[in-house]
Amino acid sequence: MSLTKRHKRRLKEISRMITSTIVIRDDMVEINLEYAHEIEEFISQIETSRKPQSSNEAHEEEITALTTDVRENEPSDSKKTSGSTGEHQTETNYEPPKRGVDNAPSWAKGLWKKIAMKCHPDRLNFQDLTAIEIAKRQQYMLDSRSAYEIGDWSKLLYIGIQLDEFVEDLSSSKQLEMLESEYNMLGQKINDVQSSLAWQWGNNWENFSLRTRIVIICCRNKGVEPPPKDEIMKLLIKLEAE
Repeated sequence: MSLTKRHKRRLKEISRMITSTIVIRDDMVEINLEYAHEIEEFISQIETSRKPQSSNEAHEEEITALTTDVRENEPSDSKKTSGSTGEHQTETNYEPPKRGVDNAPSWAKGLWKKIAMKCHPDRLNFQDLTAIEIAKRQQYMLDSRSAYEIGDWSKLLYIGIQLDEFVEDLSSSKQLEMLESEYNMLGQKINDVQSSLAWQWGNNWENFSLRTRIVIICCRNKGVEPPPKDEIMKLLIKLEAE
């Protein structure tokens, strides 16, 4: 059964929700990293001794411990800088990536080609698009290639719908299920950020008791003897007065 207008509208609606959630997730990850850096700077002020460890390596390990790694191996969906894929511009580039999974469903292969026809760099030059839309489509190309290579069919489906390319070979209920899974996964990543030490630090700036406990935990994680609580409290008050 082909998709009706109502089916397509529902798919577009949840894809818009996914897009909004991606933006929220990326913003929260960026803010959380700022919180983590602030904690690290604060700990550095009260640290009296350090373990003999490469400073850059140690710093990265500490930031990772403070935040939840919700970033993907590729840059995040909505904030990656994009450009040419660096591919030789030939018709064969519209074929699915050779590194893709062997058992890719036929609908995914067809959807990939449709996405490439709209987003491949040599196609963008012949379309009347704004600079913003060109950048978005360049990113869709990169994201769809990555999704195909790892078999992330929900994400590939989402990208296709963003481009008004619908899959007629899948039922509307199956497509909604796939998109809802993508949406729920993003929601879980947001929850992971909110449960991190860095997020608790940054969003409880008036709760000096909680922040003091966080400082003690971070000091001990670094092998640093934490100062007395009243001294930490004074430093926190001074920090907020800056």
